[in-house]
Amino acid sequence: MMKAVYKLIITAILMVSVSLVHANGLTQMSLKEGIAGVSVTDFHEDKSGLMWIATSNGINLYDGINIQTYRLENTETKNPVLVYRISISDSGNVYAATNTGLFVLMKGENHFKRICPNINFAEWVLAHKDKIYIGNRQGIFCMNERNTSKLLNIDKKNLETNNSVRCILADPQGNIWFTTRYHLNRYTPSTGKIKRIPVGIFASYGKTRVAAFASVTVNV
Repeated sequence: MMKAVYKLIITAILMVSVSLVHANGLTQMSLKEGIAGVSVTDFHEDKSGLMWIATSNGINLYDGINIQTYRLENTETKNPVLVYRISISDSGNVYAATNTGLFVLMKGENHFKRICPNINFAEWVLAHKDKIYIGNRQGIFCMNERNTSKLLNIDKKNLETNNSVRCILADPQGNIWFTTRYHLNRYTPSTGKIKRIPVGIFASYGKTRVAAFASVTVNV
């Protein structure tokens, strides 16, 4: 099973190639072996050791031998759904941030369904404890996993021009870290306060930009 998998390497040049480095050598998978899309954007290992793989045309579930495909339905255009990020909650639900909104596969079900109709584009999703955090070009949103109909913009008061949240992570203390166009931000759920940390790596038009960040690493 997946306990032998030490590392997942993603290559997406012209056509997708997912390489699994494990104790017995290197296993390579591509469209021919059943990967859903022409590019791979994310992967996530669940508590059972199964690997969830996000692609440009759906999601794959890999158990070390077989590949299962989940197609996410775009009811408006029928175009393929591009999946950017995957996150799995403590309850076992699988959340997917896509170019058409937020989807969830509830534990025990076999079909992804769209939730939060007000979110028509999601670039990041993080399931942390009983909360789901969603990032997109309008900011960062939060909802309770048990009540997905209530969506809160936790940074609405300080919304930046052309704000875009493309990375959200949690640290061991329960703080939520996220990037915006000009700052690295720390949100403390217990107080509702946000601390902004300017990052002086990319300079453009007299302001600091962090839009080029692909991710932020939080040491655990």
